[in-house]
Amino acid sequence: MTSKTEGKSLFGEVAAPERARTAYEFALQRLRSAILSGQIAGGTHLIQANIADELGVSTTPVREALRQLASEGIVDFDTYRGVVVKSVDHAEMLEIYDLRFLLEPRCMELAAEQISDEALQRAEDLYRQMEAEHDLGTWADLNREFHQQLCNSADAPRLVTILQGLHAADALYVSVGLRILPRPLEAGNRQHRDLLDALKRGDPEGAANASRAHIQATIEVARGRGTA
Repeated sequence: MTSKTEGKSLFGEVAAPERARTAYEFALQRLRSAILSGQIAGGTHLIQANIADELGVSTTPVREALRQLASEGIVDFDTYRGVVVKSVDHAEMLEIYDLRFLLEPRCMELAAEQISDEALQRAEDLYRQMEAEHDLGTWADLNREFHQQLCNSADAPRLVTILQGLHAADALYVSVGLRILPRPLEAGNRQHRDLLDALKRGDPEGAANASRAHIQATIEVARGRGTA
């Protein structure tokens, strides 16, 4: 590690990988969760060999995991400093959520008319996992998958592609909001329930309104945090 993390454990006590998971999936989950929960702070330099030693895997899955996190906008590959955990940019955070506020309700309108029973069941399963989850990093990861599952149900390829990029870019910021709000998971789960119920009813207006309310809550948190 750099002097900032020399001698310090990034992950605390690390469980062995489950048999059903690959070393890559294990490294990705542990890194993503630690970063999104704030356990690994923005600006931290990540050294592949040190991470591999701590997780008990080779450097290859760690390298692949870091590349995936870079594609999600959670870490940056710096020419001179190596891999660095991305720091929060409140202006970027607001721009992402402003764009989601404009686009995602329309996507939910379409999804209410087009979503399949299979997609609804998958979204329900993700919701149940979030409802039972207490780790902020894991919840944030499930949240991204939940919203993408719903958006993918709309027959609007260009809109869905844009939202995929926004969801990938806001994983870090979802976790920021969760760390600011009191009892944040309860609020997020309640808003997700409202959205799912509207989709199950086939109610485009209700789905759009639930989507707006959900995103607006995060925008208000971001604006408050940015001016604090």
